Amino acid sequence: MRFPRLHAILMVAILMVAVPGLAVAAVAPGELPGNARWYLHADLVEMRGSEVGRQLYGWLDKELFADLRNDLGVDLGAETDRVTVFSQGDDDAVLAIRGRFSDQTREKVLALAKREARVDEHEADGSRYYQLGQMDDADFDGYFTFAIDGLLLFTSEAATMEKLLADGGRVEEREAADGTLFVLTADRNLMQGGIRPQAGAGGSWESRILEHTREAAFFVADRDGLAVIEATIVASDPGMALAVGGIVGGLIGLQAVAAEEEPALAELLSKTKVTVNEGTVGISALVEPELMTRLLAR
Repeated sequence: MRFPRLHAILMVAILMVAVPGLAVAAVAPGELPGNARWYLHADLVEMRGSEVGRQLYGWLDKELFADLRNDLGVDLGAETDRVTVFSQGDDDAVLAIRGRFSDQTREKVLALAKREARVDEHEADGSRYYQLGQMDDADFDGYFTFAIDGLLLFTSEAATMEKLLADGGRVEEREAADGTLFVLTADRNLMQGGIRPQAGAGGSWESRILEHTREAAFFVADRDGLAVIEATIVASDPGMALAVGGIVGGLIGLQAVAAEEEPALAELLSKTKVTVNEGTVGISALVEPELMTRLLAR
């Protein structure tokens, strides 16, 4: 199973601070493996429980769950509580969807998979999982299972699937050590993510930022009815933090000038602050629900 667009989406969300249960429901450091390269987490329960969150959930429902409703005939979004996706390597990705899935949903997910691709059944430690062949019109293959109660699990590698099944869906506990991807979170978290980028070739602004970034993380949370969006970029060299902050600040300034025909984007950028402190670049904005609606409708 591959997630070819998530890496780019995540980096853009962190760099541009424009993201088109309670705090305990946020992803915790112990829920990610120590070798995670990137992760993205969404708390749908929290989204459905706040005005700001409902704007984000409405966009997510339109972009993702509406098509699944049409294909499955059931509302997978309504049964989903949390979604976490992370990568441990170039092709070793894990997607964990936690919720209260009905027997009908399980049956229809399997039926849809069989309709779209070849499906082979496997077993590990008494638990059944399925292997998906390459789908006709999608860059998607891998393994999935409903064997763990309250969890729909997808992996790209059979060994990863079998280890997760043996461990009840839990990842190896991470240790606080150099090189461990950090987690940025807040109360009433709606969405969060992090990445350890690999610099690409070329002289684009993305490459210039990646060249000097060790890791980055962001979150979107509800704070007293407003959406707080915060991101932190850790420079590969503390001395380069000023350079990275200057690039990011300059990009925001250029976008603001170019956004005269997009008032919602211009308003967001006018609310965005960039700070540099001890080798890190901080980016933050406080957004009203009405502005969030306009931004997601772009």
